[in-house]
Amino acid sequence: MNDTPPGNRSTPLFGRQSGAFPMGEAPPLHQQLVEGAADWLWQCNRDYVFDYSNPWVEKLLGHTPSQLRGRSLFDLMHPDDVAETRLQLESHWLRRQPLLQLRCRFVHRNGDILPFDTNAMPFSDRFQHTQGFHAVSRVVQRATAYGNTPEDA
Repeated sequence: MNDTPPGNRSTPLFGRQSGAFPMGEAPPLHQQLVEGAADWLWQCNRDYVFDYSNPWVEKLLGHTPSQLRGRSLFDLMHPDDVAETRLQLESHWLRRQPLLQLRCRFVHRNGDILPFDTNAMPFSDRFQHTQGFHAVSRVVQRATAYGNTPEDA
């Protein structure tokens, strides 16, 4: 077990893309949890370019993980939210502190605008240089008498 706190890992938390394990070899438990999570788990590098997205992103935003790899986080974001989100991320990046409950809107592939809450944690290399963010994003929902529905953006 790695005793290094998540914010100080020298390797990406999310590891491999889905299906990257040899035939017959089960992925580690943490990989199964990440791949099966009903939230969008993602990782970006220091330039805010996606290194990883779990499969749930396709249900939420209409893009497969492989379609996001190499794209900027800000490519998917509502243009009105880019400047403030960048400012928040950079502020927490410099202080190496987690960013909790960041509210921003992402644009679905079909053009729908969805509000998300995001928690992001910077991760560092072995020299303590921040390399990127691990993040969990969840569509903001409001309870109704018939279940949960996305809030109006």
